[in-house]
Amino acid sequence: MTRRDLGLAVAGFAAHGTMAAAEDLHHLAQAGRTLLGLEPGGDDGAIAGSLIMESLSRALDEIYRLRTLLAYEAGVLGVHTEYKSFPKSRRDAAIRQMERMVGAAAGNSEVAMAGISSLSLRAARERAGFETLTRAQWEAEAKK
Repeated sequence: MTRRDLGLAVAGFAAHGTMAAAEDLHHLAQAGRTLLGLEPGGDDGAIAGSLIMESLSRALDEIYRLRTLLAYEAGVLGVHTEYKSFPKSRRDAAIRQMERMVGAAAGNSEVAMAGISSLSLRAARERAGFETLTRAQWEAEAKK
């Protein structure tokens, strides 16, 4: 993958991500209301719907930032692989890593993660020192 290819991929991601985010937010809000057992309309429903929209908006903002960061870091890695001093023995692995990053940034995280064991992914999360938000945690937060 060249820097030009990466630039096109990032531009495509940004355009797709922005348009899809607004549409997805509406669908996610509807799904969230159903998940929480809220009826459309009514004061409680309007307040809860507002909280769900706020929560989903924050989640989509975070996804956008993470995808953008992945795309940026993939570009930086791509530039590094072009240096003559970059080890040839690591070049293929770095290019595969860059391709996974671009794929995840474009919203294809399932495909990008397909060849990585769940134990390796869990160990990476533990090394990074963060917890993932579970559905139960999100539901509890949304009901507050």
